[in-house]
Amino acid sequence: MDNAKKCLENTTIENSRYRDPKYVRMACGTAYSGVLVGLDGYLLLKGIHDTKGKKKLRKSIEFYQENIAKLDKKMLDYLIDTYKILIKC
Repeated sequence: MDNAKKCLENTTIENSRYRDPKYVRMACGTAYSGVLVGLDGYLLLKGIHDTKGKKKLRKSIEFYQENIAKLDKKMLDYLIDTYKILIKC
């Protein structure tokens, strides 16, 4: 998340909005990646991993939604909200 904040430091704010959408998109992508890294760790601790053995490749949002839904419905709501906010940037 610190890296996402640093991305936003590269643009100016005018009328309470960031001026350059390029840096906003970069910050959103960086924040989203951070969320997925955290979810990877959480799922690994719960014994859930990618059955295809592709540790380095990013899994689909459906993978995260299905597995988080089995463990924690409230976290699933947060994941869906986060996805909608950060991907729509």
